Amino acid sequence: MKNKILIGIVIFIALAVTIGLVLFSLGVFNDDETIANNIYNGIETNYNALNNNEVGNNVTGNQIDTKNASLEELPQSYTIEQAIKDGCFTVTYYSVYNKEYLDNFIEKTKHDAQNRVASTIRIATTTVEGDLILYDLSYDGENYTLKSDYTRDNYMAEENRKVVINNDVPGRFYTIALRQDGETIRLELLLIAEASQKEEGKIYEDINIVSYPLNATAYPDGPEFRAEVLEVFDNVMWIKPIENGEGLGDKLLINTQGNDFEVGDTVRVIFTGLIRDTYPAQIEVISVEKFEIYNN
Repeated sequence: MKNKILIGIVIFIALAVTIGLVLFSLGVFNDDETIANNIYNGIETNYNALNNNEVGNNVTGNQIDTKNASLEELPQSYTIEQAIKDGCFTVTYYSVYNKEYLDNFIEKTKHDAQNRVASTIRIATTTVEGDLILYDLSYDGENYTLKSDYTRDNYMAEENRKVVINNDVPGRFYTIALRQDGETIRLELLLIAEASQKEEGKIYEDINIVSYPLNATAYPDGPEFRAEVLEVFDNVMWIKPIENGEGLGDKLLINTQGNDFEVGDTVRVIFTGLIRDTYPAQIEVISVEKFEIYNN
């Protein structure tokens, strides 16, 4: 009898511990701060990785300047919002960012430019599934080179998930242009008239780099809104949109990005335009700062 009672007690304790662990993992026993940090954990981890500038695949301890690093040096955690911060010409769904850099590149390197000079631009876009694709397009005064980085495209065959370089784009044959094709704008390296014939046994063709809808919204940095700080924790805070925040709901959880905020502060938030369909909604923040700083 004693053995049966002992076994029963052991089973009861084991069951209680199991239930407790499950409830804890679901946040039942967590306070507001822990819950907030858990909700934003994925975004926070990604932000910290970018701040630490981890180089390559799982290599830490080194720091790089992502704005000037080569495609091969960029961490796999590099994101579309960091690309916008770094001044890349960026295409996401129905939005484009930093188009002024592209316009400047085109004016410097197009075939009929007054002074065709060397220049480089980085281009960022996403696949339908949301994976990041990067391009480095450069002109050295004679030829274009297009370097394409597909290493983050998880839906591409593994053998094609690499950086590809096309350095056979003669400047005497090609020009760079934005071309309207129906309801689509295409960024292309286009053949000029005299390049339509064979040269040394090769036929050159137009090269499409990236495209976006004709009615896409162009942002210099990204859409922005003002918000009131509701709660502040270690690395994240709850905010309430108060101006230009239509469609964002009454409460958002965002990363503080290393800044010091207090409850009641008014902040200016710039984000990529992407809104996660959750409640509260989550956005990909480019920058957040006190509105008073921006106003001055």
